[in-house]
Amino acid sequence: MARITVAVDDAHVAQIDDVVARLRARGMTVDQVMRSVGMVSGSIDDPSALDGVAGVQVHGAVRHQLPDPGSDVQ
Repeated sequence: MARITVAVDDAHVAQIDDVVARLRARGMTVDQVMRSVGMVSGSIDDPSALDGVAGVQVHGAVRHQLPDPGSDVQ
């Protein structure tokens, strides 16, 4: 899962609940909705699934993965 923050543009902030519903429909697990600043944070397996959602810009798609237990990196 990648941790992401989604910025909602000014034209869509008034409909942020609808935007959040569209993000969830695309597979995003929403942790926090910051209505006053137009930001939504959460996680998603494939951040590119949010491409095409009107009025949003995805930031900080960071995926964390630990090395395999048998690898040289420990």
